[in-house]
Amino acid sequence: MQATVAAHDEPPISVRAYARRRGVSHTAVQRAIADGRLVRSVLRVGDGMAQILPTLADREWDRRTSPAFSRIGEPHATPPRLPIAPRPVAPAAPIAPRPDPRPDARGGPDDYRRTLVVEKVVKTRLAQVQLDEQLGRLIDATDAGDAQFEIARLVRNQIQELPDRLAGELALESDAHRVREILAREIDDVLRKLATRLRTLAATAGSAAAGAAPGRTATAPAPTAMPVQ
Repeated sequence: MQATVAAHDEPPISVRAYARRRGVSHTAVQRAIADGRLVRSVLRVGDGMAQILPTLADREWDRRTSPAFSRIGEPHATPPRLPIAPRPVAPAAPIAPRPDPRPDARGGPDDYRRTLVVEKVVKTRLAQVQLDEQLGRLIDATDAGDAQFEIARLVRNQIQELPDRLAGELALESDAHRVREILAREIDDVLRKLATRLRTLAATAGSAAAGAAPGRTATAPAPTAMPVQ
């Protein structure tokens, strides 16, 4: 049975005011009314709004509401954190020692076999170099550099001379087919000259390689002549 205003000397207050008095949210007070934990301290005014008799409501609240409910039951309250047991940590697995990539200082069958393989490869390459030198396939590195420079200079000069030789003749031609014939003729002529010069250089380099002194090392391949179609 709800209390009436006349039965108490203190004036009733609103739900929100009583919530501020208790230090809780107003929804917690409304839930206490709905759950029947606040009964005699609740008054209904003419518009049906609930009014609270604070002193009587404090007694009912303390008697019928547990401290845990007053904290956890509020919608905006933060629930207490339970202690978390430490997670057991598994002992780390032992790390196996990494093998030493360096060869064993004491040596062994594997090291001996590797040494034999390396020695065989070196001997094979040296024999191939000596054979190429005897057959005239190799020339001295200095002679090879000189030959390459001479070839590059010859190609440059022949190409640079084309505009001077062809400018006047091409200026008089209006037929594209005739212009193409003139260009093809001059290019073939340049290639023939280059091929002749390369054959001369190749013959000179081969003679030098065949008669090279014993102390002179042939390390570069001899140049070959350029085929002309």
